[in-house]
Amino acid sequence: MVIPILEGPSFQEIEVHNPRSSRFWLDHLQWMLDNEPQYTLELLRQKGLEKHLTHKVGQAQLAMVHLRKRGLPRYKAEELVYLNIVAPPDGPALMSDNPPEPLPAHLELKILDWAMSE
Repeated sequence: MVIPILEGPSFQEIEVHNPRSSRFWLDHLQWMLDNEPQYTLELLRQKGLEKHLTHKVGQAQLAMVHLRKRGLPRYKAEELVYLNIVAPPDGPALMSDNPPEPLPAHLELKILDWAMSE
């Protein structure tokens, strides 16, 4: 699957092979469940969650490539990717005085089961 990535004034594409095998996939999904649970459920119901997660995996992979080309060690590049794309620390679950209400456990398990299938 080819994912268009908009980066500043330039437009790039990155081919994402089996995005579900990337740990970025599940890590971003968990971040979404913690920070945007209702939006996550809505995306799943509207059949848009796969596209959203695939796009995030593509962004993360492209950022890793750019950061590594700039000479950053893998661990530092990965840290920056997580902080800025995969699991930003400023999400409402941690930063808000009123964090989002989590989904019921059975719905969260359904979403996680979907994410690990196929």
